[in-house]
Amino acid sequence: MLVVAMLMALLTSSCSLTKFVPNKQFLFNRVEVKSDVDNISKTQIKQYLRQKPNTGIFGRIRLSLAIYNMSGRDSSKWINRKLRGAGEPPVIFDADDMEMSRQNIKGYMKNKGYHNVEVEADTIVKGRKRKKMNVRFDIKGNQPYKLSDISLDIEDDTLRAYMYNYQFSTKPGDLFDLDALQSERAKMVTFLRNSGFYYMSNDYIYAEADTTVDDHSVSVVFKCRPMVMNVAGGQPKELKNHIRVKIRNVNVYPWEYNTDLSYSTNYKDTLSCGSMNYYYHGK
Repeated sequence: MLVVAMLMALLTSSCSLTKFVPNKQFLFNRVEVKSDVDNISKTQIKQYLRQKPNTGIFGRIRLSLAIYNMSGRDSSKWINRKLRGAGEPPVIFDADDMEMSRQNIKGYMKNKGYHNVEVEADTIVKGRKRKKMNVRFDIKGNQPYKLSDISLDIEDDTLRAYMYNYQFSTKPGDLFDLDALQSERAKMVTFLRNSGFYYMSNDYIYAEADTTVDDHSVSVVFKCRPMVMNVAGGQPKELKNHIRVKIRNVNVYPWEYNTDLSYSTNYKDTLSCGSMNYYYHGK
């Protein structure tokens, strides 16, 4: 049944796509993105569209919509319900969604460093019955903001000693990309946790940006908030330095498949070497 419907839909896919589009409304037919920013793909930009046309195969054939349109208007009939369930209803053009898409694209471009970006949205009515709407977004990036400098300003003496050898992934001359800076912060947190600062998190590391240094240039400084510890029965306490956690002892139980935790106390022999303790059940 479904295979027959698909074959029929392929044969009639160019006909009656607006069958279930209400009067004075439009099928959202096509969306196009034009941009003069080469380093950001149109695929990335389209992720921020609030509304998208019906899905298609080979880019053009909207098979799911065609199957849906093969149904009759009487929803009480089994065959009509089956076809609608297998298909996809028409996406009706919404001007509010188009404006939200425009704002989303603009916000995304600003996050990528294009703070003076211009985004325009235009509509074109298409089709023999004038029931289809094409949408086009035109993006003009203008001059982006770039990093003039990126540095660390760590007041914590303990942290500063370990961050001395930290290597930035983001470099001067790169775009002032908020996503890249967030990734840089996450990298710092991982670096510090791997250095023993077990309680380090994204909440402690933050960046300050200065746009007054030069035209379309940004100086970024990463800083770290003081560590806060929860004290039993009292208020959270702010510490002067972040705590570096050290391994006190390592206990080794040389058996692999036992899952009975009580078994670990029944050892017969123990060998200690510095902070390493080896527990044996045999001799």
